Amino acid sequence: MIAVRTEKSKEEWTFFKYLNACEYQIKDIFVSGIKGIKTVKTSKRVIMAPESKDEINKKKKDLFEYIVLEAEGTNLKAILSHPDIDPIKSYSNDISEIFNVLGIEAARSSFINEFKEILKPYSIYVNHRHLSVLADWMSTRGSLTAINRNGINRVRDVSILRKASFEETTDILFGAAVFS
Repeated sequence: MIAVRTEKSKEEWTFFKYLNACEYQIKDIFVSGIKGIKTVKTSKRVIMAPESKDEINKKKKDLFEYIVLEAEGTNLKAILSHPDIDPIKSYSNDISEIFNVLGIEAARSSFINEFKEILKPYSIYVNHRHLSVLADWMSTRGSLTAINRNGINRVRDVSILRKASFEETTDILFGAAVFS
């Protein structure tokens, strides 16, 4: 076996470094669309006209179709400010982004809507007041609080029994007994 050593000329190395630098610059170029949105799918939805709420006697003329764009990815601020997108009919299911862009009240409303969407396929009815209480508790401090052991149990002004109802019952009760 013969090892052949080839030396690249200074010109070849310079060209290689140039291509390498171009590769890093090209990765950051954004060509078109909205940054953060990976793909967009279209679908048709059929709904009843807003003035005809009668489900039993609905007629074909009371139904109308509209096209929906469903995006994978998130950039709510850019979408709401885009001139070709209707900001009133646009929404996101990323509650953290809704909180950052629109505030805590919009995030609270989004909690309630998402709770209803989760329960809808299973035909589970939960009174709106129960969902409102849950959403109020999650947003009452002006920030988003999780309803699990990492959210409720880390809040200082919550009662011991409320903290003990989430997964760490023995630890919470033991800590309460030790520290009075």
